[in-house]
Amino acid sequence: MVAEMANTYVTRLGPAPYSQLVSELQHYHHVELELMYLVAAEHFGLEGLQVPPFSAFNDPLLYAGAPPSVQYCKSIFTDWFASV
Repeated sequence: MVAEMANTYVTRLGPAPYSQLVSELQHYHHVELELMYLVAAEHFGLEGLQVPPFSAFNDPLLYAGAPPSVQYCKSIFTDWFASV
């Protein structure tokens, strides 16, 4: 993650757009997993109410997706840069 930050910050992307980029990638990954789940259910002949719904992205008890905040990205990069 720090290597990505270093590369994107050099091109003046900054922590806010980087945070949004990571959030978008995490949401995209969640959608891909949900699609694979539904395709697997169809493959095994499950349909309708036999297939429990896939968990929401921000469900704290199941998938628990949490994209990094802008402040978190700033802190990680600052701490890393100070240690180099």
